[in-house]
Amino acid sequence: MRSIQAVFFDLYETVITEFDPYCKPVPTTAERLGLSQERFAAEWRARQQQRMTGAYVDYRSVLREICVATDQPIDEALIEQLHAERLVAKAMPFARVDDDIVDALAAIRRLGVKVGLISNCTAEEVAQWESSALRALFDDAVLSYQVGYAKPAREIYLLACQRLDVQPARSIFVGDGGSDEPVGAVSAGMTAYQATWFLARWPAWKTAGRSQVQARYPLLQTPREVVATVEAGCSTNSW
Repeated sequence: MRSIQAVFFDLYETVITEFDPYCKPVPTTAERLGLSQERFAAEWRARQQQRMTGAYVDYRSVLREICVATDQPIDEALIEQLHAERLVAKAMPFARVDDDIVDALAAIRRLGVKVGLISNCTAEEVAQWESSALRALFDDAVLSYQVGYAKPAREIYLLACQRLDVQPARSIFVGDGGSDEPVGAVSAGMTAYQATWFLARWPAWKTAGRSQVQARYPLLQTPREVVATVEAGCSTNSW
């Protein structure tokens, strides 16, 4: 019997969410740097791979480079303030982890199945990871900025399996579908599922780009469905 050995989770919009219905509009980073939203977004996207794989020391260095590229003055006080605000914003999701996520992670581990994290992230985005309640519920966390690979590169999934000493063919990947992460998981030999429990909270314009992903991979609408999938995989020889 080839039962499931491990479940790997994405972080944002899978284990934690940045959705906040009480969030009040504030001047954007682009506006505060003197840029249009479109120009800032283009510069931000152009540095996506480098940000995720640790090429930048921190958020400050990205902002400085964007200022140089767009002929904006470098205001160190403003950049420091933006960095501090980003740390606070990225810490908030770790302080409000849903109980059903915690319950599901604990249930999977009680089944004797390992639990891993594979996240595309920068240092400031996961500054609270080690001190969060989530950390004890995971056997390992592969963070892109630390390892130099980012989803959907198959290397990051294979590294995660290697670190937990499990086979990709006996592993599940669960994520909201961003960064083509299910494609990378399948290319590494895993079975991929799309988590929709947090996506359902966001407005349609925010998740419109996920429609193609939804058509290709099985959907899991609640964390409990992950547990049920693992239970089924542990009780049959379909793996």
